Amino acid sequence: MAAELPQPGSKEDWRARMRRTGFCRDCGKPSPQKKARCAACLQKGHVYYRDKDKTRLSWKARVAKGLCRNCGKPNVEGGPRCPYCLKKERDKYHFRVVRGECVVCGVRSSAGAFCLRHWFRNIGSQYHLSKSNGGLAMLEELWKEQEGRCAVTGAVLTPGVDASLDHIVPISKGGLHTKSNLRWVLYTINIAKADLSHEEFVELCRAVVRAQCRTVPVAEIGTSANYRSN
Repeated sequence: MAAELPQPGSKEDWRARMRRTGFCRDCGKPSPQKKARCAACLQKGHVYYRDKDKTRLSWKARVAKGLCRNCGKPNVEGGPRCPYCLKKERDKYHFRVVRGECVVCGVRSSAGAFCLRHWFRNIGSQYHLSKSNGGLAMLEELWKEQEGRCAVTGAVLTPGVDASLDHIVPISKGGLHTKSNLRWVLYTINIAKADLSHEEFVELCRAVVRAQCRTVPVAEIGTSANYRSN
């Protein structure tokens, strides 16, 4: 029975690609051991990433100690990365955008600058929805249930272009980040809805239609002011 191929964009797929290329992910030089990092960069990482008690530091601990989160060297400029690593990250970002790759994992992008998996993660991070709490699985399930269509207009959504996550009951009015209160809609719909509830938004749309059809005087149409985005 043939071995199952790793899913594109997964950690196993990334490791397989690194083994095939045989280059170090840090310095770009050939890695004879067919590992992600060559021996020199691996040793450098052990020197910078370990504290005096020989325990490995997380990137948050390195930043708290005034070190670069990438290379672990002292960062006198402030911020999470030193100028060298910041420039390297920016160059990698623009390089992947030009090639049409996801700026996070490097696979073919299908949602703007991201692949679909990391696009869901980027949207979910705004509302503390992650893989650990089941938020990403919920967003993917909601997308499949709507078949990639707007819940209000029924139009086909394009990830990374015009798709937006909307709260039926706005956060400003006590709405929660639950599946029953979330839906995928067009970005323009989300902006127009602002902090209105679904019923208030539908009534506003009906008022606009009545005004355009001249069935009621325009002066009787309710005015709205200072709508905030939810």
